[in-house]
Amino acid sequence: GAVSGALKASPTLHLSDAEIGASASAYLAGAVLGAFFFGWLTDRLGRKRLFFVTLGVYIAATAASALAPDFAMFALFRFITGAGIGGEYTAINSALQELIP
Repeated sequence: GAVSGALKASPTLHLSDAEIGASASAYLAGAVLGAFFFGWLTDRLGRKRLFFVTLGVYIAATAASALAPDFAMFALFRFITGAGIGGEYTAINSALQELIP
């Protein structure tokens, strides 16, 4: 991806190509599972509330990714970032479908 060069050159992480791919896969897995989980919660708690919850999850996990000391923590935070984005998709898409005919 666009940031793989920066991840390889990171003085803290020193990620290999395999680790960069694994972190991208963790993000994608988080997005899929987050869409299911937060989609279910959106039906129960409402879109507006879950939109802000998932936005908070996304922002916090992205910031934590930037501060991750090693690959395991980086991959975990990328998974959580993906979960936040997956939740955003479910919350915002249903709201947009109501607004745009």
